[in-house]
Amino acid sequence: MVEINEYLWECLYEMKAVYDHDPEAPVLQTYHDTALDGDDAFEFGMNAMHQFFADTRCYYDDDKDLEVTVFYDPIITDFWRLCEEYEAITGLSREKDPFRKELICNLESALYIPDYSYDARWYCDTKRRGGCRLVLLVYCDFCGSCYIPAALADAYDAFAYHTERLKKEMKRIGEGKLKALPSSDPLLEAA
Repeated sequence: MVEINEYLWECLYEMKAVYDHDPEAPVLQTYHDTALDGDDAFEFGMNAMHQFFADTRCYYDDDKDLEVTVFYDPIITDFWRLCEEYEAITGLSREKDPFRKELICNLESALYIPDYSYDARWYCDTKRRGGCRLVLLVYCDFCGSCYIPAALADAYDAFAYHTERLKKEMKRIGEGKLKALPSSDPLLEAA
């Protein structure tokens, strides 16, 4: 019986997550002719992080042994901007916005990795200098790098899906299916 290194399975899992998201991803082309072994899992996972969002920036904090990866993308900003417009039109608060609530639920699910030395956050302030972004915090003890490509693919897909739904709803509102209330009371003007 031939034993296969568990890290090879992790590498294949990462590659499948990237392939399912984008079969033409550049990171897949890099490993196209490579004979994989278990040593490639971590390297592939780190290289794959750059395949999902338009701009990825990595920082390392020596004092905390913390790697911070920040993801920026127009789809992230579009979604949060559309949420703000939707809330302004409908008068809903952020807490009651169903689009915002559903996306946050999807992000929590997508970015959950069962490791105590990892955290994920998102920032949705469209007016802030840093803009809207997704952030991964990875401490030195982190052992779940094989889950990151699938988590990022699911997060991107959640943004894409909910942005499209919100655009359709905004179009429906714009077509007049929701009517704005008059700015003044006609009974008061007649008096």
